[in-house]
Amino acid sequence: MIVLGRMRQVNCPKNEFYKFLGYIANHPNDVKLVFEHNALSGAWGNEGRIQFTSDTARVVFGDYFKFTKGVGRTLYRLNCNSLLDMMVGYGFTLGSIQNYASIRAEIPSDQLVSFDEGTAL
Repeated sequence: MIVLGRMRQVNCPKNEFYKFLGYIANHPNDVKLVFEHNALSGAWGNEGRIQFTSDTARVVFGDYFKFTKGVGRTLYRLNCNSLLDMMVGYGFTLGSIQNYASIRAEIPSDQLVSFDEGTAL
């Protein structure tokens, strides 16, 4: 199991986690990674977010990831600094466009099938 976040925003089997990463790596029209500097406006602190413009990720991964309602064009979002920190280690960058090949090269070999399933969603 992979569990991340103060409020267990990520609580999933390893294969579902890597399937989710595959989805994030290959769906630039739906996914955007951002880092909001909320501490400047009096919030608890800065927040890493994954923003989604469709319902796909919530429907497919909703049992394992805690999505919250988005604002404006963003239908849903996932707020979890430790998840974004881990994703950066795999080669993800802020924004929508990801370098799929370099990310895939960092995925453990025993999780490539799951990662590829996510890219194909």
